[in-house]
Amino acid sequence: MRLKVANTGRDAQAAEALARRLKDDPSVLAVVGMGLSDQRSADAADVLGSSGLPVPMVADLITASGFDADGSKADSPDFGTCDQGATYRDGVGHGYFYRVAHRTTKQISVLSNFLSGPPDLLITPTDERDPYTCTSLPFARKLGNDVQEVRFDPQDSRTVAQAAEQVCRRSGGVTAFYTARSRDLGRFLHRIVDQRHNGQCVGPSAITVVSTSDAVRMRVPEAEKELEASRMAVLESEMFRLGRLRLVYTPLADADSLKDNPEFGTLRRQFVDLGFEVAHLEGGWAVNAYDSLRTVTEAIQTLSGDEPSRAQINAAINGIKGSNRLLGAGGPIEFDNSNNRTSDPVAVELCPARAAAGRSAFRWRAPNPAADLPRRSPVGTRRRQTRPRRRPLFKWRKMAER
Repeated sequence: MRLKVANTGRDAQAAEALARRLKDDPSVLAVVGMGLSDQRSADAADVLGSSGLPVPMVADLITASGFDADGSKADSPDFGTCDQGATYRDGVGHGYFYRVAHRTTKQISVLSNFLSGPPDLLITPTDERDPYTCTSLPFARKLGNDVQEVRFDPQDSRTVAQAAEQVCRRSGGVTAFYTARSRDLGRFLHRIVDQRHNGQCVGPSAITVVSTSDAVRMRVPEAEKELEASRMAVLESEMFRLGRLRLVYTPLADADSLKDNPEFGTLRRQFVDLGFEVAHLEGGWAVNAYDSLRTVTEAIQTLSGDEPSRAQINAAINGIKGSNRLLGAGGPIEFDNSNNRTSDPVAVELCPARAAAGRSAFRWRAPNPAADLPRRSPVGTRRRQTRPRRRPLFKWRKMAER
């Protein structure tokens, strides 16, 4: 097997053009990666999946509703605030698009079980057209009626401080569901910490911020100095270290909860052997990238002959279900009829830990709902009421072995 790398550009501006080149290249049998939850990713997927020798795709990071075979119809999504020109509302890839990332609908369902009630606040951007936000916000709004929405403009960082002020005006325990892209999450939490330090955030006894997978940015270093400074200011703050500010969310793949997964162990050993930093696995992106490629390679190995066709590979990927499911580094991989991953994500809490050689100074743990979660009943053993297969919420090993 030969792996080609195609750079779509910082803002995926070259995604569609590259998709046309890859589709016209007879040596390309499948594509993995596919970028983020973005209209340009949908455009590229529609090109690759168009008639005339379509190319199978396995996306690693795309989580928004609509980015599957049928526009996520089973979830009954609301695309009302999405861009009017959005094509993903009808699905992408013409049956040739799959994804190993847990869709935001499932992530919000897991987080709702953790909350066991509506959040006090919804933190949202003023412009809701981004696919990541416009498809997840309607589900977040269903967590409770008349939940106060606190809006900020990602283009003006001063509004992030204003959003933090509204959190700090509350009293007692406060829960806030953050539904925006997490580029501003560090800034938002930093402003809360600053106001607490300056004696302007004394009302809340504890603040729990809940978010979906993009919140992983709080665990891994930021490339921009200003964003990294905000991130570290939060993680090194007394408020965070004492548990008065908590961050709970659903990662793409969590290295700490996958330690008993033999396939994750294989990936980790390969990382070490190739000279990569093991810490790069902590964000989950590398794990999902590995699993998207592993999905394709395992599908190819089920086929006979030296030159399988694109259609054969697509059919083999489609057959990864039931007894033919695959164990990936991030857990079991199985696709439903919409080409979405069937397994459930986990909710984890980012918390301080002692630094050790070769390890991050911060670790993950299962959220402890009994640890002064404001006005919420303990839900460590709470079972999902809407799933035909009911399981405890925070059972990492069972979910990894399932």
